[in-house]
Amino acid sequence: MKTETNTLLLCKDLSKLDSDIEYVSILPVEQDIKKKFKIKEVDFLTKTRNEILNDYEFCEQIYRKNLKKILKYFNEIHTTNFNEQGIEIILGYWLKNYIYVSFKILNQINYLIKSEKISHALLTDYKNFCFIKENTQEFAEAHASDLSWYYAYFSKVLNYFEKDFLNNIKIKEFSETTLKPKKNAKKKIKLHENILYFLQKNFRNPTSAFISHTYLPFFQEKKLELLFNQIPSYYKSFPLQKSFPINFALRKKYTKLISTEKKDFENFINSNLFTFLPKSFLENFETNLKLSENKLLPQEPKFIFTSSLNFFDEVFKVYAAKQALKSKPIFIGQHGNNYFSRIHNNYLPEFSYATKFFSWGYESSNFKNVKGFFNFKTIKQSSYKKNRGKKLIIFCEYLSNATDNLLLMPSEISKSLTRIRLFLERINKEIKNNVILRLNETFYKKIYGQTFIKYLSDLGVEIDNGKKSAKKILNNAKLCIFNYDSTGLLENSCNNIPSIMYLDKNYLNIINEEFIYKYIDLKSKKIIFHETYSMIDHVNKIWADVDRWWFSQKVQNSLKDFNNNFNEKADNKSLALIKSNIMKDL
Repeated sequence: MKTETNTLLLCKDLSKLDSDIEYVSILPVEQDIKKKFKIKEVDFLTKTRNEILNDYEFCEQIYRKNLKKILKYFNEIHTTNFNEQGIEIILGYWLKNYIYVSFKILNQINYLIKSEKISHALLTDYKNFCFIKENTQEFAEAHASDLSWYYAYFSKVLNYFEKDFLNNIKIKEFSETTLKPKKNAKKKIKLHENILYFLQKNFRNPTSAFISHTYLPFFQEKKLELLFNQIPSYYKSFPLQKSFPINFALRKKYTKLISTEKKDFENFINSNLFTFLPKSFLENFETNLKLSENKLLPQEPKFIFTSSLNFFDEVFKVYAAKQALKSKPIFIGQHGNNYFSRIHNNYLPEFSYATKFFSWGYESSNFKNVKGFFNFKTIKQSSYKKNRGKKLIIFCEYLSNATDNLLLMPSEISKSLTRIRLFLERINKEIKNNVILRLNETFYKKIYGQTFIKYLSDLGVEIDNGKKSAKKILNNAKLCIFNYDSTGLLENSCNNIPSIMYLDKNYLNIINEEFIYKYIDLKSKKIIFHETYSMIDHVNKIWADVDRWWFSQKVQNSLKDFNNNFNEKADNKSLALIKSNIMKDL
């Protein structure tokens, strides 16, 4: 039983902390701050697989109930007639994210109250805080990038469910404001993209299929369009022309209609729906609706095929929802790792609304609309040539990936970086001299209030900021290490590039049961590691001849079993295979 008392930190401003008081933080804390003050970062325990499954099933029930309620009010507000498929296309991803973030915070609160002796709390004043973001993407990123927003969110959930707890501790509230969204940098348009855009604008038939952002290599995607006898196109997202003021009166009106007197999780979601609903679904929706009728989008397409626009492109989502009303087929493709293997991905909205979902190889009676194809990114990729590289490439995960699911906590960032540091500090010097540490943009941005590049910049290895083509880096790879369950591992295993995955010891808890044997088999062949020193010993041992280990019969058999019915390599007939399967649904 704990006898000490702690102060819970739920505020951004740490300048006035007392060096004699013990604090607990739900987020990673900068090393300089921890040297000055007694701050413990809470290590939230990973749940069992059954607990995780039960949590997702519970959230799925809340999601389905709310989707039907939202559909009614959404059509009423905007004088539209979208069906359930359409409303799920438009805001299903946001709604799930909103439910997941809220439920994960509630789980964290329950853990904190049980495991920490909290006598005081420094909260962020949520009562006068504006949680409304412009769109789905801003909401998804706010958890990690807007610290005041997240602390206010956490404080709001804490007050809703644990008033008795708060009444028994001393509270100090800090007033904060949310970050203003940054304008997206303009992407440079290449010459061939400009040519395709011109052709699309002036000559595309309104009945042409909409094929864009499929995760096929760019020119392979254009080749697929040619197979359907249509002019290749280039789609670029429509910029927001004007952001209208928040309509607080309308939001208040519908909050009263959707809320009940109950004090449970379902009513928290209902009663705060319009507190968090992005403007793209309310104030700015009419603009997106009008843009969806632009002639740059074929208004009577044979079908729609994308693998990523369905997440964050608000105009595309409205366009697709309108086409769903006309019973136009909507094909969604797999666009990365963890589909079917990780529990979280079982509940993605596209499995409900897509006419067919095109996987990278997986098929199962549990997913009736899933058709197995091939890893889209491997089409026309060359296989590994033995003894071609000299470098050890370490690929690091996007730090913001801990935000959009029930599984991962922000504390995973600290654990992950600690594992990388330990590995690089203990690996043989000859190997360390050949390391390229491949980071990404999230290491250079503020994530949970700090910039994480400084945790790795003193290790004496070459750092790549992620702007170079991965293909160029792989050309010089002797061995790749992924510190997460990566799309890169899927590509590399198809192309036979020697690779290792470095995963948390509890990672198998978040994997679907039918895939556990695949992961255990990879671990037995030293392709997956959960323990740092074992991986160090293995890399030191094989470095002189990595290919001897990788191309051994037992490793190759294990890779073949892992990829079977899950991650198939493309061949010369792959595009024709996509076309023939699409034609069956037209």
